[in-house]
Amino acid sequence: ASATKTPTSALLLALQDDGLLTLDSTVGAFIPEFRSGNLAQITVRQCVSHTSGLPANNPAISSDTLSLAQAVQQIAGVGLRRVFVPGQGLVSVLPGTDFCYGGVSMHVSGRVAEVASGVPYAQLLSQRILLPSGMASTFFSPGTLANPRIAGGLNSTARDYANFLQMIADDGVRNGVRVLSETACRQLLTNQTGTVPLTCTPSFVYPDARYGVGIWLERTDELGNTTQASGIGAFGFNGWIDPQRRVVGVLMVSAGNGFQDSGAFAEQIKAVVRQRVDAGPRPIADIAAIGGEPLPPP
Repeated sequence: ASATKTPTSALLLALQDDGLLTLDSTVGAFIPEFRSGNLAQITVRQCVSHTSGLPANNPAISSDTLSLAQAVQQIAGVGLRRVFVPGQGLVSVLPGTDFCYGGVSMHVSGRVAEVASGVPYAQLLSQRILLPSGMASTFFSPGTLANPRIAGGLNSTARDYANFLQMIADDGVRNGVRVLSETACRQLLTNQTGTVPLTCTPSFVYPDARYGVGIWLERTDELGNTTQASGIGAFGFNGWIDPQRRVVGVLMVSAGNGFQDSGAFAEQIKAVVRQRVDAGPRPIADIAAIGGEPLPPP
């Protein structure tokens, strides 16, 4: 589900490393439908940080009869979100003025990546992020390849996703191969939303959490540096990175209410990991149980 947002947004950073775009490139530089009116203001950075002003959802992002290009054309046709303002009526939400979490703006960023590279999106993601990050078992379902759900459609495994997060923790290198620059890894874990109002934030994350490049910034230190960031899926997927300790973890569960059922347990695990890492190496058998139950064998 939405943990897809982190590797798919990392692709935009990879293309920035390649010199094909920057986070401050306008979407209109790549997609003609975004070259007029207020849509012309939207940047790649705003798309991967949910500050574009676009609606959170649109049926086009999950259509199996459209191409990615056609889906983004439909998104452009709808235009910016509109909200009711007393005395003014319905007013468009301008790009960069609030945070509204959803899948639409990231779908647009996927089309930008496709146009900038000249490579179909699913193929590009596999070549540039998934395979070099050790995610050989991560993929979009075959029936969605023409219009992959950029913000929520990947299938993955705990090991694959941990490999990706460890690449970020290791400053962009996986098995001696550079996947992302150090600068890109820092950008991914840096607040991209500034101080704009959090208009549409899902209930399954911290209510005041800020957002990096496709990832929730859950904890920061007194200097504002990210100390815990998570790619979270609504169905019970939680992959997190502690960049200061260079520790990553992935919790995958099958839960009735997804993250709402597993989120608190994940936070317990994260807390225990921080404590154990700070305490230094200890045998597996000595690790305290969570909730009073012994941990399973490694």
